[in-house]
Amino acid sequence: MEKKHIDYAVVGCLFVLVASVMYAIIKLYVFFQRVDISIILSNIVLFLIVSVVILFLLKKRSNIEEDELLSD
Repeated sequence: MEKKHIDYAVVGCLFVLVASVMYAIIKLYVFFQRVDISIILSNIVLFLIVSVVILFLLKKRSNIEEDELLSD
């Protein structure tokens, strides 16, 4: 993987987190609905999955940068 692709993936993950929060805000405050399982899943499970993916991508990026430093 290239560093550029990893950066795009991290930005995509952040977009997913923002979309999840916006979904919860719209459902709770615009439509005045109660908290249901979809909000819990989107805010807890999705945050967990995306945070693991972001950590993996950042570790992968640091490994690539380290390999570049060692090859010079």
